[in-house]
Amino acid sequence: MGKKIRPSDGPGPLVTAVDREHVREKFYRSRPADGENEKKIIEARRKAFLRGEEQARESKAIGLYEVDGHYMVWLVREDMETFHSGS
Repeated sequence: MGKKIRPSDGPGPLVTAVDREHVREKFYRSRPADGENEKKIIEARRKAFLRGEEQARESKAIGLYEVDGHYMVWLVREDMETFHSGS
């Protein structure tokens, strides 16, 4: 499902990224959720996905970049930080 992208407008590394909607779909399928009805279950999964995504972004575990109208997600590796910092 992944494809190579360059998450910048200039020179930079290529990363293997996947469409955020594919990640969301897999998350929903693997996430148990309780609720009184389908609407509440969907809302619980949506909120859990957004919380997890934000935590992963804040901890720099994932990157997110828009490409052709789709948000692409990739795992950030420590060596990528070295590349960007020039060390």
